[in-house]
Amino acid sequence: MMKIEYQVVDAEALDFIAPLWDKLRKHQEVRSPNFAEHYADRTWQARRKELLEAGGLHVNLARNTDSGQIVGYCVSAVFPNGKGCLESIFVESEYRGNDIGDTLMAKAIEWMNSKKVQTITLDVGVGNEEVLSFYGRYGFYPRTIVLQQKK
Repeated sequence: MMKIEYQVVDAEALDFIAPLWDKLRKHQEVRSPNFAEHYADRTWQARRKELLEAGGLHVNLARNTDSGQIVGYCVSAVFPNGKGCLESIFVESEYRGNDIGDTLMAKAIEWMNSKKVQTITLDVGVGNEEVLSFYGRYGFYPRTIVLQQKK
């Protein structure tokens, strides 16, 4: 039986998640019916910069203790206006179904609530609606649909 340990790292350790973030980016690129090129053109350096500029980050890693491999992560942020945001979450496909995503979500929500956020939001790309039931277990539901002009 695999053993997973969870670890909070500071924002300067964001590069640990880069390989998993790239898998998430590719996942979204394949599923996006209208903006695949947006995901194709995204770079880790640009996303890392955005996350660091957000400030108030909480980075939680899930690591297989036998192999040392990072198998999942969750990045959340708290902003001065009292809003929290689940910025990014990903679990390696072969580790899904082992409550890793649930544990990462619970830890992120617990941290944001400890910071007394008023609301917590997250974005789901069109084409990735399969994750809505997962987020629904934590009380997240679609509120608005934002349209963007494609150039």
